[in-house]
This record gives sequence, structure tokens and C-alpha cells, in this order.
Amino acid sequence: MAKRQLELTEKEIGRFRAAETQTRDVYELKRLQAIRLYGTGMPLVAIQDMTGAGASTIRQWAMAYRAEGLTGLCSKWSGKNAHKLSDEQRAQIKQRLHEYRPVALHLSTGEYWTVSDLRTAVEQWFGGVYQDETVDSNITVE
Repeated sequence: MAKRQLELTEKEIGRFRAAETQTRDVYELKRLQAIRLYGTGMPLVAIQDMTGAGASTIRQWAMAYRAEGLTGLCSKWSGKNAHKLSDEQRAQIKQRLHEYRPVALHLSTGEYWTVSDLRTAVEQWFGGVYQDETVDSNITVE
């Protein structure tokens, strides 16, 4: 069995704990906790049981930490659907969703917007394809 390549100092453990209390991203928290435990010598199987992450994933996180420090464990997700639409286009969609109903635009017979209606509207308005299959409910606009 290969020797573990990561051993954290008390100072590093303190930085991990501080980062854990500051993050609001549950996936980032899981990475931080996993690597803190890994770096303190906890058995890999125990960390896997706690986090649900596989051994190779935990080792990849450890390599990211060694290469980039705590930044290597931060989430890279931007939260804006990878900027498929510009901010201006998103504002236009919001405005149009307030102004129109799907039935008025001949998109469907429904009075309320659905994901399917929105997909069709985005394709017509911008020539793009709306691909969020994870949403199952009606779209609501603030």
C-alpha cells in the first residue's frame, strides 16, 4: 500500500475549519471536510463512508489541494447556466414572461409557463435551445 501523500499541519487544519464555516456550497464543504480528514490520517474507507465520495475522487481532491491550496477545492460553477444567454437576453425573457402567456403566443393551450413552453419560446426568440431537463414544475417569475 502506498504512503499517503498529504499530511496537514495544525495551521492548515485551522484554515480548513475556517473555510468550512464560511462556505455556503455543500459540495465544496464536502471536499473541504474530506481533505481535512484525509490530511489528518483518517482511514480512506471512513472518509468514503462519511462523504459518499469514491477513493479516486478523494485522491483527486487531495491532488487539487496540493497543486492549488484551498482554491483547488472551491466550486468552479458560475451559477449562470454557463452564460448560454447574455444578461440582456435573460432580462428580455423575464420581461416577455411577464407580458405574455403561452396561449397568447400560440406555444401551448396553457395559461401558465411550463419548461416546455419556455424551451420553445427561447428557440423562437433567440435561435438557441433551452436544455434544462431537471426542472419538472411550472416556471415562475419574480
